[in-house]
Amino acid sequence: MNYTTEGCFCPDGMKLFNKDSGVCVDKCGCLDPEGIPREFNERFDYKCQTCICEESTKTVSCKPKACPKPPIANCSEPGFVVINQTNPSDSCCSSFVCQCQSSKCPVYNMNCPIGYKPVISVPEGKCCPERACEPKRVCVHKESEYQPGSPVPAPKCQDCVCTNEVDPRSGLFKIHCEFQKCQTDCDMGYEYMETDSLECCGKCVQTHCIAIVNDTKNLLKPGDTWSPPLNQCEHYSCLMIGDTLTTYKSHVVCPAFVKEDCQPGTIETAANGCCKICVSRDKACKLVSMKQKVMHNRCQSNEEVDMPYCEGSCNTFTKYSEAAAAMQHSCSCCKETRSSNRTIALHCLNGDVVPFSYTHVDECGCGHRDCATAAAQLTRRRRSSTLV
Repeated sequence: MNYTTEGCFCPDGMKLFNKDSGVCVDKCGCLDPEGIPREFNERFDYKCQTCICEESTKTVSCKPKACPKPPIANCSEPGFVVINQTNPSDSCCSSFVCQCQSSKCPVYNMNCPIGYKPVISVPEGKCCPERACEPKRVCVHKESEYQPGSPVPAPKCQDCVCTNEVDPRSGLFKIHCEFQKCQTDCDMGYEYMETDSLECCGKCVQTHCIAIVNDTKNLLKPGDTWSPPLNQCEHYSCLMIGDTLTTYKSHVVCPAFVKEDCQPGTIETAANGCCKICVSRDKACKLVSMKQKVMHNRCQSNEEVDMPYCEGSCNTFTKYSEAAAAMQHSCSCCKETRSSNRTIALHCLNGDVVPFSYTHVDECGCGHRDCATAAAQLTRRRRSSTLV
């Protein structure tokens, strides 16, 4: 007899696992901790445990999962330490791995040699930073760095400079050296002379003075005096003052010259080539003023010195004396009648200053003298001149 009843029923061929589960199964078994039906003697894993549905008790029994012994990790590289962690392929088991801990890294010397800079990096697969010394863009000489283009201390007689050329062995820039080129071209008045053998080059040494007249340069040797051809009143002297040759210019001051006071046809240039002289209409003996520089033994006065002299004619005659029955001679010459000694300072080429005394003519007049003695002296002077 068939009849209809209200309630919860399983499909045909299945049955209710138990009255509390509300789960229909085709076979009887156990419910695992998550409420999933398990057949009798079925094994499964649950939260790192190995479980089995026991038919005798119709319950699930579990025990910890058995993991294989993990291999020991070889952490010999600096900074790595061995740690126990969950196995990525099996979360229920652990494994030993090498883990980087920078605090365990040794302390390295980060300094580099002169000319190099430290470059710090952590290579792939490493834990601790490693230092590499990278060459700078400099030259290195005796523990000092030099920028490209700058001079570098060089051996004697050489010039060295830092270049931009890289030395393939060191990676630094190369230093290029070449022997010094001596400057042998000297200015006018100087000559190039080799010096001590310890010196690389000679030097320009002053050998002449230069006198410039009308934009024309004339060379003078030390001690020489020169006058321009068209102006004999100017004198240029080459003097050594200290260690320097100096051109010194002087000018001859001529006595007053009045052409009208001269006898016609007697005007001529004096022996100095500068002053005009003549036979004066007024031949009286007189004091003539003159200024000139005094030179003695290569020493010379700085200023022109008053050096007056006597010039003129005196009454001289020769006539027959009846009383003496012979020729009577009367000789008179223009000479100093009063003089004084004066002392001046002369400056020498070696820098010394020496005193020099000379006779200064104060007055002039006619003085009588023996004509025979004068004639004999004149004759001897002429003979002496002839012999010479």
